[in-house]
Amino acid sequence: MTNDHVSVAYALISYIVPLKDITDARLDETSALRYGGAGIKFAPVDGKRRLVFSNVSSPRIVLAMRGRRFDELVFSTARPDEVVKLIRDRMGEMDDCGSRCPS
Repeated sequence: MTNDHVSVAYALISYIVPLKDITDARLDETSALRYGGAGIKFAPVDGKRRLVFSNVSSPRIVLAMRGRRFDELVFSTARPDEVVKLIRDRMGEMDDCGSRCPS
């Protein structure tokens, strides 16, 4: 994660989302079995198109996005509460920065 984007990767595949495109960050409550196990998956959940970077041993985070091919990005992390807080804090900084916001 940088000051302006979130990057996730699984093996050689990565996906980058600018913070300005993230509308929400939350813990994922969907079962890993729903995604078909570990790996990179595409999964419709509650009418949303999800891109999932998952391993079955770590909790996952959902990032809701706008203007992207997928509605939500889901990824595993060992520290989900810290990561959600960090992303939300950065999103708040983007909202509050006025003319200093990156375009």
